Amino acid sequence: MEAGELMNSIGRDIFKAIHEGKWLSIKYRNKQGSLTKYWIGIYDIDTRYKSLRVEGLHLGSFQNMELTIFIDKIESTKLLDGTYQPVNERLIEDIKLNPNKYAFIFTNTANLKILNYLADCNKLDSIPYKSEYDLIERIDCDKLTPAGYILDEE
Repeated sequence: MEAGELMNSIGRDIFKAIHEGKWLSIKYRNKQGSLTKYWIGIYDIDTRYKSLRVEGLHLGSFQNMELTIFIDKIESTKLLDGTYQPVNERLIEDIKLNPNKYAFIFTNTANLKILNYLADCNKLDSIPYKSEYDLIERIDCDKLTPAGYILDEE
């Protein structure tokens, strides 16, 4: 994956995490140059320092802490479904009103919203069904009658 594509992917995940109120799993290059893994919930974006103010769970020591994460040091991201982060409405409004201010991280935010909408439509349009079945041992169709099924001790 090229650097531009990687940054678009990271920006897309950060955008979705902020707007959907979810946490991100990230791989982050720390000051010492080693790769650190965190789960983060984003509070705010500092556009001057190109960083995120987050609550983070360090996946090595399992410590919960407030962190400043520099966006250009993030190696990869993955949205964590089933997590909750309070949505920062002020930040969402600022992103909406000042897209140029956040252009270094979010490219084509309108396209991201449309793609999210289409993905949700696709999920909701499918018919739920069950595809896995288990047979109950010692019960056959020929043993079932309109009168019922007589059980023995086993």
